[in-house]
Amino acid sequence: MRERERALRSARLSILSSGKSAMVSGSGDDNQQVRKPTSQLPTIHPVGIPGDAVHPLLATRSQARTVFASDAVIIHYRQHAGQFDVKRAEAMLADVIHDPWAVYQGKKASTLIFVAEFDTDHYLIVPIKTLANELWLETLYIESRRRFLKRRWTQQGLLYRR
Repeated sequence: MRERERALRSARLSILSSGKSAMVSGSGDDNQQVRKPTSQLPTIHPVGIPGDAVHPLLATRSQARTVFASDAVIIHYRQHAGQFDVKRAEAMLADVIHDPWAVYQGKKASTLIFVAEFDTDHYLIVPIKTLANELWLETLYIESRRRFLKRRWTQQGLLYRR
């Protein structure tokens, strides 16, 4: 099963880089043909590389070294531009992933929450989904320090603090 997943992922990445539509055939009894023109494939963007301080924490969960974001995630958090300075948050994103102030266990077992100071009253929250060979940005947002400290995962789930 893992070989099939790797083959499909490899095919998707080669489709993205080639700019052409392609056909991917499965193996075994479940032969499937998937045809998608590149206009329908999601675009992925590298957004950061976790630093050496948090790498041991991630190494137990994922072999990946780069965090990616899909267009849908970027569009989603940019819709909140009226609520906080999204451009500033995006500028801070790579640094937060590389050297977070703290990392917490999220509600889901696969989610790690990277945290950094946004300003004197707020934290920048960066949830990252950890999969065996992938790291994905789930969203980003700010939260007041007072409200942040009331979250259940801040009470129990501290995994790393600078």
